[in-house]
Amino acid sequence: MKVIAFDPGKTTGYCVMKFSSVDDPVILDFGELSKVELDKVKLEHLVAGAEFVVVERAVLTGRVNEDKVDQIRVTERIGFVCGERIQWVSPEEKKLITDIPKEIKGNHARDAYKLLKVWTMR
Repeated sequence: MKVIAFDPGKTTGYCVMKFSSVDDPVILDFGELSKVELDKVKLEHLVAGAEFVVVERAVLTGRVNEDKVDQIRVTERIGFVCGERIQWVSPEEKKLITDIPKEIKGNHARDAYKLLKVWTMR
């Protein structure tokens, strides 16, 4: 089973894993894309073949600034392309994961990895 996670925002992190079992995930890909790079075509390519798409739920309270607007727009774009495959994870749940493989570079890609790990614990 292939699963991809997104940490949406001005810079969107992603992490793709393949699971033969929950205890045996293999990291297939990870990276970070700017909001401009993550267009519909790129997004469709990334999620191709994914059974589930894990996305950090946007926090809609507090002050609205450009970063928050970018996060909401990217989240909407992912929702439009992925539909019912989406599995939501809260920002608070992500904080539970502290052990991240050293090969995953970039804060947003590392956050996407955390989202996947939280999802597997459900």
